[in-house]
Amino acid sequence: MTDTPTLAQTDHVSEFGRWTLFRRKPRRALAPYVHEIQGYFEEGGATIVRREVPSGAVPLILIFGPGFMLWDRANETWRLLNRSFIAGLHQQYSLVGSAGRALCMQVDFTPWGARRFLRSDMSELADQVVDLEALIGSFADRLEERLAETHSWEARFDLIESAILHRIGETDDEPLVVQAWNRLARSHGAVAIEHLARDLECSRKHLAMLFRRHVGLPPKTMARIFRFEHAMQGLAAGRFGTLAELASDCGYTDQAHFNRDFISFAGETPRILKARILADGTGVMAGGR
Repeated sequence: MTDTPTLAQTDHVSEFGRWTLFRRKPRRALAPYVHEIQGYFEEGGATIVRREVPSGAVPLILIFGPGFMLWDRANETWRLLNRSFIAGLHQQYSLVGSAGRALCMQVDFTPWGARRFLRSDMSELADQVVDLEALIGSFADRLEERLAETHSWEARFDLIESAILHRIGETDDEPLVVQAWNRLARSHGAVAIEHLARDLECSRKHLAMLFRRHVGLPPKTMARIFRFEHAMQGLAAGRFGTLAELASDCGYTDQAHFNRDFISFAGETPRILKARILADGTGVMAGGR
């Protein structure tokens, strides 16, 4: 009996472009550290821009073909991403585009999984997009080369899992952070931070310090992101009669608060954003800056 999960494939063709997305859950040994691994192949289309919204995952993008571009708000220009990169937990959406051709794989880490892989504090990565080679050196170059030389998608997934397992064994997890994170995630951010700290027998200040080091963002911010993420899942699934019902189901006190969080995290109101979510789960398309 094998521990290798099934590889799922989605082929997308629409007015937005043509691409293929592969998905696979990690093997059992990686489950505490990796949410999902994806492969992405795109060719022959026009420029494609997606809106990447905040979530509880730390995405590592391994580029071994044509790359991407990231909209730099501060300088109002596109920043080229031709090498592998990792994005820390974010409090705002990002616009990520391609020129119609791309080849990459993505690892969605838990924060402590990313910390183990990078062997550095997550506070240094919060709200940042950083070149992988700058963080882990020549290991990034070798991994890109091996992915480029491997032509089977199943083998690429196996290669990435082996590379992650090779690096994550030398850093201890912080049990308080894992427990607090899991409580916030399971409740979709509904647990009050003072109650969480009390249940874990630590102060709010100590919990916030641990989150800065091991997660990158404070627990109160993560609670908001988990609630927003739950609302996004409901929006994508059509799991509501009205937006007011969805807001109430996700714990928002009123529609105005619901709209403010969407504008803060996604740059759009829920009604506008819903039209940008692709039904096959392959992304949220951008409709401008």
